Amino acid sequence: MLTMDYSLLLPALPALFLSLSLLNYERTLTPMYGTVPTNQYLQHFVFLAIALSIYMRPQFSSTARKYLFSGSILALAPNAIYYFAAWSARQRNPIWGPVFVHTFALIPLVYAYGIFLPARGMLSVWGTLLSSFVLSKRLWPAVPQLRSISDNDIYLSQALILLAIGVLHLDFSTPTPSKASKKPTASSNTAYATKVTLLAVLTTLAFTPLTSWFRSPILRHPYPETYTHPSFPLQIHSAVESTTGLIVVGEALTPPKADPLDINSMHSVRYLRAAHSILGGVWMGNRVHTIDGIVPVKDSFGTRLGDSIYGAFNLQEVARLVERDRKKGKRKALIIGLGAGISATAFHRHGLNLTVLEIDPAVYKAARQFFGFPDPGEENVFLEDAGGWITSRANWLKVGDGEDDSSLYDFAIHDCFSGGGVPQHLYEIEFLNSLKKLMKPDGVVVVNYAGVVDSEPARLLLRTLDEAFSQCRAFHDLMHADALKKEEYHSQFVNVVFLCTMRPDTPITFRAPDMMDYLGSHLRKHMITTLKDREVDLDILRKSMERIEQEEGRETKVLSKEYNPLGKMQSEQATKHWTVMREVLPDIYWETF
Repeated sequence: MLTMDYSLLLPALPALFLSLSLLNYERTLTPMYGTVPTNQYLQHFVFLAIALSIYMRPQFSSTARKYLFSGSILALAPNAIYYFAAWSARQRNPIWGPVFVHTFALIPLVYAYGIFLPARGMLSVWGTLLSSFVLSKRLWPAVPQLRSISDNDIYLSQALILLAIGVLHLDFSTPTPSKASKKPTASSNTAYATKVTLLAVLTTLAFTPLTSWFRSPILRHPYPETYTHPSFPLQIHSAVESTTGLIVVGEALTPPKADPLDINSMHSVRYLRAAHSILGGVWMGNRVHTIDGIVPVKDSFGTRLGDSIYGAFNLQEVARLVERDRKKGKRKALIIGLGAGISATAFHRHGLNLTVLEIDPAVYKAARQFFGFPDPGEENVFLEDAGGWITSRANWLKVGDGEDDSSLYDFAIHDCFSGGGVPQHLYEIEFLNSLKKLMKPDGVVVVNYAGVVDSEPARLLLRTLDEAFSQCRAFHDLMHADALKKEEYHSQFVNVVFLCTMRPDTPITFRAPDMMDYLGSHLRKHMITTLKDREVDLDILRKSMERIEQEEGRETKVLSKEYNPLGKMQSEQATKHWTVMREVLPDIYWETF
C-alpha cells in the first residue's frame, strides 16, 4: 500500500506564507523607492535571512514560544516596514535606503518564516527560497483578488494564525503524583480554560479598532472614496493595485495664503503616479488659466483642469505641425502609452480619430475619470501590451500601392519611458518596423525618451530610430528653451521628444502655428513658439557613437530581439530618476498611497 510522507510538505507552508509577505514587502517599498532600487539587493537579503534562520536558529524552550516569536514579528511587520522605508527615503539615498530597510525589516520578517524550515536538508531550504520568489514574482501579482486585500490584512492574519497556534501549544500543566490516572485534573481544566480565554482575546483583538496600532497608514486598495490627509493639504482620489503596480491619483491642495504666481511651489496640482514615477499632472484651482477665456478641459465630475505640469506632452503635439501631404478625410492618431492622456486629449480636441494602446486598465480609467480624457469609442481602446497588438495588426493589415490607406495612421505617439524603467521590447527594430506598416507614407512617429541626453540608452535609441526611419529631429521640454546646454548633454536628466518620418527626400519642417493650435493653453503656446530653440543636436550623439567605436572598439548597435540591453541600462539611471522625482514632489506625497 502506497503511503505519502507528509513531512515533505512541511516546508510548503513557510514558502507559501513567505511568498505572500515578499509580495507585500515589495508593494510597500516600490512606491517609495521604485522597482529597481527595491529589487537591487532584495534576493541577497532573503537568502541571508534564510541562512541565518538555519545556521543561527534560536533554541526555544517550547514549541509555543517559537510560534509566539514569529507571530509577534509578523504583527510588527506592517509598521516596521513602512516607517523604516519612509525614514530612510528621507535621507535621499536610493541605494543604501533599501539596504537599510532590508537589514532591519526584511531579515527579521524572513527569519520568522525560516525557523520553521528543517534544520537539515538544504534541498528543502533552496526549494523554499526558489518557490517563494516564483510565487511572489509570478503567481501572486497575477491574482486580481490579492490586489484588493491590504498588506495589513495579510500580515496580521498570518500573525493571528501563528499566535493562535502558539497559544494552543502553551503548557499550563503541573506534574501529578500518579501518571496512571486518566481522570482530568483541576489543573488541566484550568489550562484548557486559559487557552480558550487567550484565543478569545486574540480573536477579539483581530476584529476591533485596537489592532489599528499594528496597521501601517497605507490606504486600502482600491480606496472607495477621496482620502484627505489629516495634517497636510493633500488628497488621494484613487489608489489601485493594478497590472503594472500601484496607480495613484493624488492632488496637492492649495494651502492658505498660497501665491498662485509662484510656479516653483508645488501645490494646486493633480498628478497621476505609477509606483515612484509621475506619469503626468495638471494644475488645479486658482492655477487654471486659459488664453482669451477659452473653456478649459474638465474631469468627469466637472472640475476645471489647467495646463500640464510637463511640457513634453505639448511637444508631442508638434507632430500636427509637421509639413505633410494633406489629404481629405479624418486624420488618425495611434497612442502607445496613455498616461494621463494630455497629448491624446489634445489630438482628440483637434478632431483626430484616436486608437489607444494602454497596458494598464487603471491608468486608462484614471485618465478618463480624473484628467478629462474623452471617450475615443470602445472599439478604439485596447488594454493590452502594445507589442503583440502592433505586430498582429501589421501582419493583418496590408495596403499596397494605390490602395485605400484610410486604415493607416497619420501620427503615432510612443510614450512608454517612465525614467525608472522601460518596456524594452517596444524599442526594438522589429517593433518599429511593424509600427511603420501601420503608418501613412508621410506619417509622423513621436517617441518620448526620459533620461540623460548623451548616454548609452539615448544613443542606442537614436541608433535604432536612424535605422528604422529616414530622418529624425528631437526637442527637450525644459521650461526655458535655452536651458539645455550642449556641454550638459552628458549629465542633464530631461525629457526628449523625437519626431521621425519615413520620407527620405523631404526634411522635417513645421508650418506656422495659429491660435487654434494652442487650445487656449499658455504652456502649449510657450512650448510651440519656442520650438526652434529647444532642438537637441542629434549629431552630438552620433559623433559620440563614432568616438566610442574608434577609441573603445565598441559599436553602438541597433536594438533588436537578439540584442537589447536598454532595460538594464535604463535601470542604471533609476537612481537619478528617483532623485529627480523627489525634487518634483515633497516626501509626504510619496509616503501617502
